[in-house]
Amino acid sequence: MLKKSFTFGLLAAGLMVAPTAAFADQYSGSNTVIQQSSVTSGSDNVTGQSADAITIQRQLKSGYPVCFPGNQVAGANAVIGQGSVTIGEGNVTGQSASSTTVQSQSGNCAAYPYIYLP
Repeated sequence: MLKKSFTFGLLAAGLMVAPTAAFADQYSGSNTVIQQSSVTSGSDNVTGQSADAITIQRQLKSGYPVCFPGNQVAGANAVIGQGSVTIGEGNVTGQSASSTTVQSQSGNCAAYPYIYLP
């Protein structure tokens, strides 16, 4: 078992080394913009457009021996724009788009020997 004075000393030392990081929130963000356009003129042309946006974000919050409070904030934004102009006869135009976002957050602050500071 840690003595109170030793624990307080570790806490004070940690705050002196990184006072703003000790109580900082975690932020993670992603912004993806895909813009496609095509113009087809003539006859019997084939035009295809495909767009995929994939975002993966992971956050882990842990600390030893002190786990400081703070929020974990994650956000993702994907914008996919497609446009096509086709002039003529017998033309074929195809468009497809997909957006996938995977976000995970975990906090490992509740297990012994962590000291949680509210």
